[in-house]
Amino acid sequence: MSSQDSQRRTAAIFWSLLIGGLALRLIFFAGPIGSDDSNYYMYSEQLLNGRLEGSAHHHASRMLFMLLLGIPTVLSHSLYTGCMLSIAVSIAGGLLVYAFMRRHASMNAALVAFGMVMLSGTSILYASVFVPDNLTAVLMPGAAMAIFHAIETPRRRGVWLIGAGVLTGLAYSSKDTALLMLPPLVLWILIGMRDVGLLRRLQAAALYGLAMLAVYLAEGAAYWWVADDFFYRSHALTQVHNRTIEASAGALEFAKAGYWALLTLLVDWARNGPMLVLGALGALGVLLWNRPLAGFVLTGLFVTLYLIVGSSSLTRLVHLPIQDRYLLPCIPFAAIALGLALDAVGRRWPGRFDITGAATIPLLIALLATGVKSAAAEAGSITFADYYRNAADAIRILSANGRPIHVDSVLHHHLRHMLPPELHRQLVVFDEMPSLAPGYYMIVPMLLPESHASKETQMQLERMSPALPALIASIVTQPVVMRITTSHFDAGRYSATARDQPLMRAYKAAIVHAVGP
Repeated sequence: MSSQDSQRRTAAIFWSLLIGGLALRLIFFAGPIGSDDSNYYMYSEQLLNGRLEGSAHHHASRMLFMLLLGIPTVLSHSLYTGCMLSIAVSIAGGLLVYAFMRRHASMNAALVAFGMVMLSGTSILYASVFVPDNLTAVLMPGAAMAIFHAIETPRRRGVWLIGAGVLTGLAYSSKDTALLMLPPLVLWILIGMRDVGLLRRLQAAALYGLAMLAVYLAEGAAYWWVADDFFYRSHALTQVHNRTIEASAGALEFAKAGYWALLTLLVDWARNGPMLVLGALGALGVLLWNRPLAGFVLTGLFVTLYLIVGSSSLTRLVHLPIQDRYLLPCIPFAAIALGLALDAVGRRWPGRFDITGAATIPLLIALLATGVKSAAAEAGSITFADYYRNAADAIRILSANGRPIHVDSVLHHHLRHMLPPELHRQLVVFDEMPSLAPGYYMIVPMLLPESHASKETQMQLERMSPALPALIASIVTQPVVMRITTSHFDAGRYSATARDQPLMRAYKAAIVHAVGP
């Protein structure tokens, strides 16, 4: 193949990945899901007004995310703006990976790495969800890239180290996951800078740490201004981990929890398999054949493993909660590891047959197939999206009746982004009502009696009216006039039977009770 033909092929693959990745993110557009996104919108709104209300909450501890994406979303009065901004951030993360790989590997290796980021099922599915993970997935690898350049370019080492510290601080301000980068990056500085003595390495690590500390102090000052609490972030994270997550009884139980977390991720092979398995194989290849970037790969490997099997406490064995989207910042590391490994194989065994070039198209096709399959399997049903959309449909139907529609404050909060404003204003919050008034009633499933065992639900009830549990218990004995699931309408009476419980735990069925004539 001539050089001109090769350039045309490369350009065609690049633009296909870029446009195709964007198209897939729009095809599987999530929009409001009635979960963390509603809370991020609420706290961004409070931040814009200059005051964070209530006790410290971990959703309000993502300062950078609220500043960069939250406030513009609030100013547009639509959560869909935040979803579109998240897609833009997701695309930017892919372009960052491509630009880095173009400088340090072959074109084919860069295309494979770019393809993994753009075609990963998790990236496609959560790109349009208003959560900070997409922003963290840009800043975390960006900080590791800056450390690499600091090691490789002695003349501008100080600038790169400060930049890496700032990026790490900003990533931590976006989400606390970024704190996991600190140990491997500091170790990389101490081991990787072989051109200077130990004292200079310690000074370099200190410079990196001071730059990160400066961002943390600026964030703390901002929280002191809007919440009268310099350590707002620490208090919020301590509260959510210590109060809602039980510590393991011992090391064996903790190890079992990590094993099951890893197994759960691997069972969904189409979504997590390419990142975990191909990323691990790529990391092994880099460690064997591309030592200068071994620190980069080990950083991603450490963060990934800790998210799956690590503890959120240094004094207790508290297993970290795990969701697919929490691994979004790990995907760029896995993609770069795979691309670098392919490039190293091609350089190690050069010849007429281009191994890297031959593997590019099959790998991209496999990534596309698994990505589309996994995204299609869960599109439209992320977390509680099914339930809230069903609840919104029920309210639209019942609003024509003219009777009052009563909802709990949780349902009222999340439905704000799924109903027209004029219809949302008609909803009556029943949390503080002393008794049941005539009308229709809807309850978010996690507040139903059979869900009260969870610590998260208990915390939710504590923040609401003390009389609410008894009120809910009265409501669920009333006639059911409508049950809307994703696929059909139903009528009857609610009962906590074995048939109903899985449906309710899945947060899919919107059940409407009727009180009075």
